[in-house]
Order: sequence, then structure tokens, then C-alpha cells
Amino acid sequence: MSIIYQQINQRQYIVRANIDFPQREVGSLVMDVDGYFYFWPVDNNGAWSSYHLKEVANKLDEINKQWNEQVEKELNK
Repeated sequence: MSIIYQQINQRQYIVRANIDFPQREVGSLVMDVDGYFYFWPVDNNGAWSSYHLKEVANKLDEINKQWNEQVEKELNK
């Protein structure tokens, strides 16, 4: 299974997996009120391996990096 991230706008990515054909939407990465992105799964997608969960976590870290640096900078003033 591979995971594809499609950016919809500045506040949302659609997460698709090629579990079957065609690719299935498995969730979204959505910016919450705190400015960080979170993974919101679509219900009943089956089990996820730790490998695939880490891949989603790494993508969240990647897109949250700039915001996290800004928050840390403000908190450490």
C-alpha cells in the first residue's frame, strides 16, 4: 500500500491509499484552530501497519514544521 497526499488548499490535504483500485480516500490532514495539522481518518478503513502510520506521522511533521518553529520562537521570547 502506498499513500498519496493531495493538497486541496492551505488548510487541507486528502489522504488516499491504493488499497484497491481505484485509490481510496482514507482520511484528511486538516489544520485545526491551533494552526497544526491533524489526521482525520475516514471510518472503516481497516487496519493500518506501524509503517503506514509512521508515514502519515512523518507527513504531519513535515507540514507542521514551519508552524511549530514559529510557535517555539514566540514561546521562547
